[in-house]
Amino acid sequence: MPTISIILAAYNAEAKIRTMLDSIIAQTFIDWELIAVDDGSTDRTGNILDEYAATDHRVRVIHKVNAGVAAARQDGIDAARGEYTIHADADDWVEPQMLNEMFKAAQRDNADILIADYYINAGGKTDVSRQEPESTSAKDVLLDLYSKKILGSLWNKLIRKSTYEKAQARFYDGINYCEDLLLLTQLLTRSQPVISYLPAPFYHYVLNSGSLTQAVTLNGLESMKRFHREAAALLPAGEQFRGISESFEKHEFTVFFMNHLYSGKKELRKEYRRLKPLLTATSGFRWRLGYKCIEFGLVSLAHRLIKF
Repeated sequence: MPTISIILAAYNAEAKIRTMLDSIIAQTFIDWELIAVDDGSTDRTGNILDEYAATDHRVRVIHKVNAGVAAARQDGIDAARGEYTIHADADDWVEPQMLNEMFKAAQRDNADILIADYYINAGGKTDVSRQEPESTSAKDVLLDLYSKKILGSLWNKLIRKSTYEKAQARFYDGINYCEDLLLLTQLLTRSQPVISYLPAPFYHYVLNSGSLTQAVTLNGLESMKRFHREAAALLPAGEQFRGISESFEKHEFTVFFMNHLYSGKKELRKEYRRLKPLLTATSGFRWRLGYKCIEFGLVSLAHRLIKF
């Protein structure tokens, strides 16, 4: 059985996926398997994956009807045979020593979850995002995730597969918004994992123009709301986590407003009045002014002021 299973969920990624695949093949650590899940792609993504599987026995391909990234990631986890797992996205790439260094650190610390730094590639520049948690207790890591000190991704985290099983952690079918964060929340609240931090970057997260948009469909908003409900149910009680559910409501209102998804001014103002104490108490001056414009029906002006 392989030591590490890499799960790569891909949908219509023919233009970029070879870069990620080549960087996996180039790993100095050789005892891995790649579970590549073609999530119903309509371009040549599936063919490209099959090409790599034909030349390297460590690559296994799952072709499926499109069902979203959460279901694709879960199919990858279900098929994984490794002691450890790590995820990857089709439009990124990794350094050749990633698996070797992360596995060595996980073994050294007997870690169930190993967190590493990562690179951000954007506009021809490369920056490093440090991911050091406040402490390696599950509670502190959870707080760091929801305060966005640590990114809620799975591609810079090596996770012992048995930790999924102990926590009975699964991706929620249909929740394709923050699906990684929801999985991590299950791992951290339903088990007592040994967590370790490796202060070194290996994963290159490619930030493109699409990554910067805040556009969302009604289906996407429903996925967001489901994430908020499930996360709120999982989070521990106590003062430290009390404000997180409130922040969910504020975020939903703001995204709904920014994407013009309210049916009209009446519905918009009704929701604003319901959430007014929360919205105005936790926002900067420009956003507070924008919310005041909503209160007085100046919606166009509010749209110019309330922006991520």
